[in-house]
Amino acid sequence: MADPGAVSRLLLAPFALLAVGSLVGCSSSGPATSTGGSADGGPAEVTVIVSDTGCDPGTVEVSAGTVKLTAKNAGGEIGELEVLQGDKVKGEAENIAPDFTTSFTVDVEPGTYELVCYTDKAPKGSLVAR
Repeated sequence: MADPGAVSRLLLAPFALLAVGSLVGCSSSGPATSTGGSADGGPAEVTVIVSDTGCDPGTVEVSAGTVKLTAKNAGGEIGELEVLQGDKVKGEAENIAPDFTTSFTVDVEPGTYELVCYTDKAPKGSLVAR
């Protein structure tokens, strides 16, 4: 019989390859705001910490257009970050191992979107595009 710990490490190995470096734009004191693209003309970037307590920050404010969201899993279980427009998933990062970070881009029109952080049971957040 296979060692359960070895099986877990083997299943999580692909997610380690997706890990991305540093955190930007995080603050639990208020909404994270990104008002434009990066200096190189790329998308606006915002980092969201996901855990069993929900999204940190709980509200992300961005300019409409392409946004790069970086999700850092600060919880002890596999987590996720999803951007929802009603029932439609606009963008997502799933199966984020604890202490790992991954990014994805999403195109948003002006409006308010729901953020699912960590699991469906954790408090939801908001992404507001202006």
